[in-house]
Amino acid sequence: MCFCLTICLRGRSGASLHAQDSSDVRHYVLEEAVVTASRSALDNLHSPSSIERFAGSDLRERNVQSAADALSAAAGVDLRDYGGLTGAKLLSLRGSTGEQVMVLRNGLKINNPAHGLADLSLIHLDEVESIEVYRGGASAIYGADAVGGVVNIITHRTKPVESFSASLRNSTTSFRRLSTGVAVRFPVQRWSASLAYRREYQPDSSYRVNDPRSGRSPRRVNSSMDSHALTGEVWLPGQRFRISAFGNLLLRRAELPGTIYNNTSYVATERQRDAVWSLNPHVDWRASERWTVQWAMAYHSSRIDYNDTRPFIDSYTRTHDWSVEMNHRWQVLSGHVVRAGYSIEGAHATGQSREGDPESPGIFGFDSKKTYRHGLWLSEESTWILRTPVSDLVKACTSIRGDYHSEFGEAWSPKLGACLVRKHRRIYHTLRASAGLNYRSPTLNERFWQGSGASGNPGIRPEKSRSLDAGVIVGWSSNGHDLQAEWNLFDIRSRDQIVWLLTSPVTPANLKKTESFGFESILRYTWDSVTVWTIGFTQNRAVDRSDPERTFRLLNSPLYRFNVTGMVRLRPFRIYGTLKYASERFVNRENTAVLDPYWLADIGTSYTATWARVRWDIHVDVRNVLDTAYETVSLYPGLAREFMLTVGIRY
Repeated sequence: MCFCLTICLRGRSGASLHAQDSSDVRHYVLEEAVVTASRSALDNLHSPSSIERFAGSDLRERNVQSAADALSAAAGVDLRDYGGLTGAKLLSLRGSTGEQVMVLRNGLKINNPAHGLADLSLIHLDEVESIEVYRGGASAIYGADAVGGVVNIITHRTKPVESFSASLRNSTTSFRRLSTGVAVRFPVQRWSASLAYRREYQPDSSYRVNDPRSGRSPRRVNSSMDSHALTGEVWLPGQRFRISAFGNLLLRRAELPGTIYNNTSYVATERQRDAVWSLNPHVDWRASERWTVQWAMAYHSSRIDYNDTRPFIDSYTRTHDWSVEMNHRWQVLSGHVVRAGYSIEGAHATGQSREGDPESPGIFGFDSKKTYRHGLWLSEESTWILRTPVSDLVKACTSIRGDYHSEFGEAWSPKLGACLVRKHRRIYHTLRASAGLNYRSPTLNERFWQGSGASGNPGIRPEKSRSLDAGVIVGWSSNGHDLQAEWNLFDIRSRDQIVWLLTSPVTPANLKKTESFGFESILRYTWDSVTVWTIGFTQNRAVDRSDPERTFRLLNSPLYRFNVTGMVRLRPFRIYGTLKYASERFVNRENTAVLDPYWLADIGTSYTATWARVRWDIHVDVRNVLDTAYETVSLYPGLAREFMLTVGIRY
């Protein structure tokens, strides 16, 4: 029932080194800049915290089709998958819950305010320019909910479209899943525009899964889906003034298959309809050589209708949320930048649940208060040339943010970080550390929801946490080869972490004290455009320390994760693959029930040809090559082996 409640309620400025003239500084830039880290253009070598960028073009080259697939093999990332095409895909960073990870689109939050989650399976990569991941607390910049980290989905473009272009991409799988995406780009006088449409369809009402307990392969029914997603963006490029507007619409009808043991049509009768739309205008104005202004707004509307005939439940949830944000950047001195911003956001949710006897159901409804949050933040970045045995360059970043919530009052989130960078001939390294305070506000469901066997808790308290990070990067670069090793140590200690207790009714409560601590090891190797490999290993012990007598591991958090992702380009062919391992994870608070560890392997190959200005891409992929029986969430099994054929045409 907790799962049903969760699923059915549903800056860019300056150069990465601030335009210093010394060639001793410029040669450090070995990676593409990431704007999510501090709303500035930093790369991983010059950031006090670990950040990573995934280019949309590289992901599409590996036939990655959703944000969930893109992040599932990233180091320090755990994807909690509720199974199948219609099951939610929720992100966990460093042992956090899905509500503790802030998901942004173009820098503005898209987590649903009712349940605080963002389903990454619904975010397709057709028109995504990049995905950026910030590991660790970021409330000092982004405010509430950025406890475990931040994921930013970027669609903004700055280059003008010179001529019309179009692409078509169609995929079909052995489970009869069909996916078709169409995208066009075209100029309109001084403006540029893009439009993309995607349909996903699964007509079958059942598919085979591997039961990790019995070793059998039963059919999981009630799994058909039909979704339509439309995205569009217009932008006016310019050196001093840029404006853009992004919008999207999602309509989805889905059947929700039951658990591994409730997979007959007699008991699996859940249905869900989603209608979600959003609008995001964005303005960048370079007022002078030293002053840049950025303004952005977002509005989201969502309605989710849910129906289950056994037991009878008929409910809907409607949410509206909006945010307005203005950020300023001042180049105070050479190598010293000050940033300041103000944001205001509001949210409101209503819902109703009819349940019990269909002839005379009980009716439960809620109308949440309209909540508001104001935020004001200030940050300073300083860069110095400091030649010591461990550094040529020192960067210090200081941020502080104050938020006022209409229900919970004020919260302050400071953060301090620094890194030392040195390059000696072909070898370079970075030493870094950061510390900050973070928090999460209770969601509207956690406070106000009534019905469907669950009840909100009006007395629930906000979460507060302290995060510490330390890391080192060592690399070697020569003649097109780049080998880089990264190691990060982290410790996140929280008070009043919010969890849903599986009582009757299901209700949220605060855990007195929790901790997530461990390390991430990442090895990257690239050789020009021929090959790229990433190996990651994470140890993360997420525990509940509320009871001084006993320490329990938190739910659904594996102690060890290992992943390998690679691609070899042999023009016109490409071969790519992913190998993942997750250790056992506990699925009850008493730590007496566990999910088995598992290995997952995906492999694919593609062929590219150009004929008459038309580029053809053919992908053949095998997902879950080993036909592994696995679960990331108890009772919700992953798919068995799946074959996929994708044909793409670009003009």
